[in-house]
Amino acid sequence: MGETTVAAFGLAAAAVVVVSTGVFLTRAGGPFSTVLLNVHKLVDLAAVIVLGVFISRAARSGSLSGGQWMGIVLAGALFVASLVTGGVVSAKDSAPRWVVWTHRVGSWAFVLAASWCAWLVLS
Repeated sequence: MGETTVAAFGLAAAAVVVVSTGVFLTRAGGPFSTVLLNVHKLVDLAAVIVLGVFISRAARSGSLSGGQWMGIVLAGALFVASLVTGGVVSAKDSAPRWVVWTHRVGSWAFVLAASWCAWLVLS
């Protein structure tokens, strides 16, 4: 297996872990399990770092098109929004409903945008 294939499978596995821990945290309600919350955060961060390494390599080679850059910027903005809203949700005993929904919708949108970026960059 090549490095790109391993990265693609790793990113897919990370997405499954992040989504499943997110769903479990949502259903369990607050206060959140510290271990599960940290796994949720760290696996997400690791996946973004791996994707960033591949994007950086592709950018250095000059092989990224305008559409790929658009996807990268979109995924980055959605990731920042997910981090901010996730921090508010985990830090407050009862976060405002709109923040919770923004985190849920933004996180799913980030997964879709990051998957699109991974497909564009890794293919």
